[in-house]
Amino acid sequence: MSNHRYHINKLWLEAGGQYYAYSVCLSKADVLELSGEWQQAEELFRKNLEFAKLAGAQSQTADSQIKLFRIMRYMGKANDPMALLNEALAIYTGLGDQPGISQAINNLGLVYAAQGKHQKAEECFNDLIARSKRFGDSKHLISGLGNFSQVHISRGRFDQALECLEQCAEASLRENDSLFLSITYGTMGNVYFFQDRLDRSYEYYKKQLDLARRLGDPANQSIAVGNMGNIFYRQGKYQEAVDCYRAKLEISQKLDYKTGISQSCGNLGIVYAEQEQYQTALEYFERQLKISEEAGDPEGREGGCCGLGMVYAKTGEYGRSREYFLKAVEIDLEAGFDRELDSNYLQLAEVCFKAGDKTGALDHLEKAKLSAQKNKNEDILAKAQILGIKIAAGNDLSRTEKMFLEILNKQPGNILEALVCYELCGITGDKDQKTRAIGLLQELYDQTFDHDYKRMKTELEGTKDDRQG
Repeated sequence: MSNHRYHINKLWLEAGGQYYAYSVCLSKADVLELSGEWQQAEELFRKNLEFAKLAGAQSQTADSQIKLFRIMRYMGKANDPMALLNEALAIYTGLGDQPGISQAINNLGLVYAAQGKHQKAEECFNDLIARSKRFGDSKHLISGLGNFSQVHISRGRFDQALECLEQCAEASLRENDSLFLSITYGTMGNVYFFQDRLDRSYEYYKKQLDLARRLGDPANQSIAVGNMGNIFYRQGKYQEAVDCYRAKLEISQKLDYKTGISQSCGNLGIVYAEQEQYQTALEYFERQLKISEEAGDPEGREGGCCGLGMVYAKTGEYGRSREYFLKAVEIDLEAGFDRELDSNYLQLAEVCFKAGDKTGALDHLEKAKLSAQKNKNEDILAKAQILGIKIAAGNDLSRTEKMFLEILNKQPGNILEALVCYELCGITGDKDQKTRAIGLLQELYDQTFDHDYKRMKTELEGTKDDRQG
């Protein structure tokens, strides 16, 4: 067998007398990835990796590992992503390849973010941004800023997210990086969506969709059309929302993009549950859970379990509801989904209460309070206090009313006062309390954009609820 050699001028790899057009195949795989032919792209990336290792070409081995990891992550197949990334990082470090090191750090940050390890993700992206500025690496500066914005969003730091994204958009335009500009537009749309600035949000989702279409980029088309569906759903335009979610599902299925399939199914489940089409909602949530388990996606699994728990609670199947909320709690604890944990403990308490299991209700209620106190979640603390009164009073409405009035006499904060007035309206029908509740719920919605408050407000006003869910 001949010695392994790499002929850089010919852009071929040689091993054991065999030659492989590495660079040509790499370019072809990149085009296949962009055009949505992910299965074919994965096969080529694997061939590239195999031959690069056989040829003893370290740089090409690391490059292939990064690209293979990326396509596997898109397809939900990266069961042990750290192995590929750490091996690539070790090779780049040994070679002193600074752009390669930055590429590996960026992908490590994405893995940590997907796992809910936000502090570790933040450390990676901070390191990436600093390195990119030090070495004048515009490509990875754009990636670092864009991905760091996602961490800010996950932690509710929307102003910091927009600062990152504005820098990212400027750099993308300067470098003529249309693909990342499309992604940046979508993320800016997300920030405005979370701030309930829906016209601005739609504007940026439309920019993302138009640019993705011009680029022939089905992955970002899928993301944009799905996000436009979220806006329609929030506005109560359910048919338009369903059309968007189905379009996203169709594109995601063609790509075999498991995260996109999971998101589409979850959103369709929510819309159908909102319209009391519970059987259809169950089918979509079951599919979301199945595809997320295949992809190793904790966020999708948690969403599927919560959706199933919610629908079974609405149909009075409290045993099955409790089963799925318990699974959601288990995922929350594993993935560090703190705010979801608060909510799911409270959901469990409510399900147990409705099922007549007072002991279980009190147990989960206490866990909800402890978790909410740790996370400073005032909304869940207030809702937990309301449920505690209902559990204590049982079916005695006069006692329930008395306990709620005692809270009002203590001049509680706005959240608790709004919830108490809302509950009292259902007992007494008092017009003054109704007016007060509507005003407070509107204030809370304006401050938090929490559509549970909007749902309660519109319910009191006798109009159709259009909460996001």
